[in-house]
Amino acid sequence: MVKHPGAAVLLAGLLLISAGDAPAADSVSLDAYLKRLGYAPVRLEMDKDNHYFVRVIFKGKKQQFVLDTGCGLTQLDRKLARDLKPLDAANLTLEDEFLKNAKIPGLVLMDELTVGDMKFLNQPAHVSNLEFDFARVPQRGILGCDFFVRNHCIIDCLHAFLYVRSAPLPPGLQSNLVTSLQRSGFTETKMQIDLGFPTACKARVNGEELVLVLDTGSPWTVLDWDCGKRLNLPVVSKPTHLNLVGIGKVGAHGLQETQLQTLQLAGATLKRTYVGLADMSAWGLADRGEKMPEAQGLLGVETLATAGALLDYGSGKLWVNPPGPK
Repeated sequence: MVKHPGAAVLLAGLLLISAGDAPAADSVSLDAYLKRLGYAPVRLEMDKDNHYFVRVIFKGKKQQFVLDTGCGLTQLDRKLARDLKPLDAANLTLEDEFLKNAKIPGLVLMDELTVGDMKFLNQPAHVSNLEFDFARVPQRGILGCDFFVRNHCIIDCLHAFLYVRSAPLPPGLQSNLVTSLQRSGFTETKMQIDLGFPTACKARVNGEELVLVLDTGSPWTVLDWDCGKRLNLPVVSKPTHLNLVGIGKVGAHGLQETQLQTLQLAGATLKRTYVGLADMSAWGLADRGEKMPEAQGLLGVETLATAGALLDYGSGKLWVNPPGPK
């Protein structure tokens, strides 16, 4: 059996420093601090539907890829991947620490993907139809959780940056980063990161502990209808024109609105937060879902930005520090 070289990333001009040299995060900007630690920044943009995306070059052409922590695997639209041979059909084995040689039908390799100023080599992706009901989108790919883990990413939801690193942060620098973030007012919780599944974490809604998907691919925070009923959440308006739309067979589903008294996330409390209510089973969530029945909804980019969230895939931690008076 032929083995393909493992996924790799080429990063130019990164400055690596010792733990003793690392500045405190509260004495410099977060961006400058992470650069000093060897992270390379990529500016995130937001489309008209409030989805984060990055501009990439693939096959020599400019493309847009959604940044989606609610997607377990990186995805390529079938039309964009039509000349790529699936690994299983080519009898190739992917040597990748995160995927652990998993046999995933429809998996292909992007031999070279340019994101910002960086070139990523041999990045795996799953081929699917990236189409939405009643909507045309310019994005032809999705960067999913496997990409973020493999490339030791940190996602800054408040300032709209993706940070990548060519290697794991050494223990000394990791300890420095933790100390600096804590001293700057950040609090933390563990993220749930599993192969093929969305990133999730525990949170408290009106005092009740829930598992929620951390979903940078969703513009809104949404709870499942049954969860809303159990928590006696009132519907504050009944818009008939709002739909939550998913890829392909997920389709479009009616969305209504409620207000949470408190949303506690990684030690921070957000008050009077407006969220959506919808049937989340089509996304494989909630009690009727087949993929993550323990997850009762998702935290979208608006809430994550309000919480000042950092998703650190190198350490597996979610950090939050809501801006404004403490």
